[in-house]
Amino acid sequence: MQWRFLEGVPAELQGQGFALLNTTAMSIQGVGPLVFGVFAGFVPVGVAIAVTGVGSVATVLLLCEAARPGLVSAGAA
Repeated sequence: MQWRFLEGVPAELQGQGFALLNTTAMSIQGVGPLVFGVFAGFVPVGVAIAVTGVGSVATVLLLCEAARPGLVSAGAA
């Protein structure tokens, strides 16, 4: 994944680009537990865990599709 990012960022901005990439990734990793933690305050914990699992699987599937867009379109053709 980082090679694709590296190819898309000009050489003179790669340091800043990777810093932004890492900061964004860490921020998103912190927001997820916060959101589902608040959600768990309003529904039974088992439901919150199940929704978190479904959300995690959906996120992975979406990211896999975004990482390999040619794979999905080639299979449909």
